[in-house]
Amino acid sequence: MAEGSRRPRGFLLCSALLYITILKSEVKAESGGCAFGGSEGLVSHQKLSVCSGTWQGHIKKANNICAIGWSVCSHEDANLLKSISWEDAMTIDGCFAFNAAQDGGGCRPCETNLEQDDLGAVGRACPHQNQGQTSCIGSGRIDASCCVDTYFRRSCSFRPGITGVLCCKKPEQQPEIETVLPPEMKILSGFNLTLTCHASGLPEPNLRWFRDGKIIHKKDTRLVLDKGALTLSRVEEQDTGAYSCVADNLSGFDRKDTFITVVKNVPEEEMGCHDNSIEGLHQVPGIVACHGAWKGHVKHGKVLCAQGWSVCNHNDQKYLGLISWQDANSMNGCYAYNAANILEDVGSVQERITKTTWVELVDIVRNEDRTSHRV
Repeated sequence: MAEGSRRPRGFLLCSALLYITILKSEVKAESGGCAFGGSEGLVSHQKLSVCSGTWQGHIKKANNICAIGWSVCSHEDANLLKSISWEDAMTIDGCFAFNAAQDGGGCRPCETNLEQDDLGAVGRACPHQNQGQTSCIGSGRIDASCCVDTYFRRSCSFRPGITGVLCCKKPEQQPEIETVLPPEMKILSGFNLTLTCHASGLPEPNLRWFRDGKIIHKKDTRLVLDKGALTLSRVEEQDTGAYSCVADNLSGFDRKDTFITVVKNVPEEEMGCHDNSIEGLHQVPGIVACHGAWKGHVKHGKVLCAQGWSVCNHNDQKYLGLISWQDANSMNGCYAYNAANILEDVGSVQERITKTTWVELVDIVRNEDRTSHRV
């Protein structure tokens, strides 16, 4: 095996421990569900925390009182709330509200109407207590406010006498990076490079980029980091290296890697335009953008492509799916391909892999209302 083909794999194996070490040092699990740590009650309930604090507006805006990965309990957390007994609730000093209305002994969203504005709570200092009624909690009913709050325009809101909120731990899901990065990419020196990274997970994952095992910071003036997208302008040969996107949250992390090689010239076999020009997208495997005009249907734009290349069509999703929104908007002009954009799957990729080319559509005005992007 050639040395060049071993290099990316060696990096990935050797750097795995470094990623884990960095993430462990930065992700700290809270000892409780309050923003400042701990809990002021219900300590035997691992997924419930009693937290002091104030807020403005509807109680759903009080999530900043809770720690990362936690939020103000609501009617949707009925299973957790039902685990609170009357005795548990009455051992708490103060009055701590949660985002639910208990009018009529129910457990519904707290809203601005007279039938859903009795703000639920726990704590022996709450003004409205009835051990014999039903509510969101396991037994009895406790309200932080009651009866006609909507009439006075203060429903579901903070008021004197409320000590804080009851926080519930959010469901957790380990991060999963949804973006597909090619194992290797080549880019011409002097061009701009954009790498995108999208991930799912609960809580929402942090996204960070690494190069050769070291976290990338915004120190380089050529560098832009924006919501998971890494853009490096006017790349140089020294920018060659292994680039990794890491998504992490309290549940774990995921990582995707690609090896970027900055070259001075594009190899002849990778020249996709008939005149050997380069308009853009050369960094995306199997695709280049070519300038020119043609007559008739866009499929006749093949005259702009080099031998062995053709105009991209709906069967080339394997290639088109590698083009990010940033890539598509990094080129001057408008480059067409042989497919109709519709809000559904445009078809499966053929097993036959063909080299494909974007061609420029001349004399067309870009319609912003019809522009869409891949998320």
